[in-house]
Amino acid sequence: MLFSCLPSGALKELGDPAAAVVVDLSDDHRADPDWVYGLTEYTRAELPEATRIANPGCYPTASLLCLIPFASAGLIDGPVVIDAISGTSGAGRQAGDEYSLASLTGSIKAYGATVHRHVPEIERGLEHFGGMNATVSFTPHLAPMARGLLVTARAKLLGELDDAAALAVLESAYGDEAFIEVTDQWPETKALSGSNRASVSARVDARAGFLVCSCAIDNLGKGAAGQALQNANLALGLDESLGLSAVGVWP
Repeated sequence: MLFSCLPSGALKELGDPAAAVVVDLSDDHRADPDWVYGLTEYTRAELPEATRIANPGCYPTASLLCLIPFASAGLIDGPVVIDAISGTSGAGRQAGDEYSLASLTGSIKAYGATVHRHVPEIERGLEHFGGMNATVSFTPHLAPMARGLLVTARAKLLGELDDAAALAVLESAYGDEAFIEVTDQWPETKALSGSNRASVSARVDARAGFLVCSCAIDNLGKGAAGQALQNANLALGLDESLGLSAVGVWP
């Protein structure tokens, strides 16, 4: 069993590892049909037979978890507009001062606002899991916190839906999931820190005709190491929740 946390491109350069099961946390293989894309709640049936698993990015994980139920129900149409906020660890381990927690304290900023490597991954996920061929406009932001990630997504609403019905769509999708919490409050990051849990919610903006949905995760948990372990547990025939917590470390 091998978990690879190498920078993008490094695992491909090394070639296929000798390990029986590989979980790659980089984006090297997320579009590779020979690798299972490890959005666990949507590829659970494939994972027990998987030997090569491409772990999703943190931004795509949160974006897809709140959007797929509505896409697969035919309730939304593109383009999809996503605003995402992450702690500094979400931008990767970079030496630039502009990414340091000290520089960001008391501030928040957008980055990669028109070109971001996660956009194709989100669009592929919407098509594959939600049957929705849509253009995604994605703007990530860095916030003055070490970890945590919040996505707010908007899409044109198709048909009649109110707030209660929107929440019911999420409940239908995730009511039996151990690590997905549907809440009637807007999700927030602090209570999820250190956990593998995702918190999702949705509302209908009737005036503008949009569905607004949101998802919060720990970008280092459900957005990275937690989901990697969840996938590995299934691939190895273990209990999916082994070693994972749905309860954060706060308060």
